[in-house]
Amino acid sequence: MKQLASLDIENHDSRFDRINRWTAVMMQVYAAKAYLRFLGEYTHKQHFSDMDSILRHQGYFYCFLNSYWKCFGQSKGKRTLMASKVFSTTPELIPIHERIESLRHEAAAHNGQSGLDLSGIDVSEHDSHFQIKQSYAIALPLNEYAEYKKAITQVDEYVVDELHRSKESLSRTLGKPIITEEG
Repeated sequence: MKQLASLDIENHDSRFDRINRWTAVMMQVYAAKAYLRFLGEYTHKQHFSDMDSILRHQGYFYCFLNSYWKCFGQSKGKRTLMASKVFSTTPELIPIHERIESLRHEAAAHNGQSGLDLSGIDVSEHDSHFQIKQSYAIALPLNEYAEYKKAITQVDEYVVDELHRSKESLSRTLGKPIITEEG
């Protein structure tokens, strides 16, 4: 597949590749936090009275799940986080992390048994015909969003700490401070 994104990098230096691997993870964390924020804002404004608003909310939720999980999923050339390290100081968040993982795998990425959707068919038999009524129910775990925020906050803090450690280590190796330009 052709690379669609491009960057205007004037001075690539492979010595900084291990720091650059944190860039993609940082963006996924940022995206996950943003989608969770959108969910909070959207939940307060909407009453879920029509299918479009329900599906929009579900879309934000699935984006949160996928962005969060990209931090932990295996990928060639990109940093992959290990839950055992990320949550080593907050083991009480591991069940929340595992819940996010399960929902990502069973709802957002695959058509599994997440408990967030259910289809059914009501069949009535008459003398001359069958009459059916198809139904589909969607559930959103609104009551769990505060817990998800705790998990993504821990991931964010871990990533920032590890990036700083990587920069400090490389700075010692190179004998010069590394200054990050904002933007």
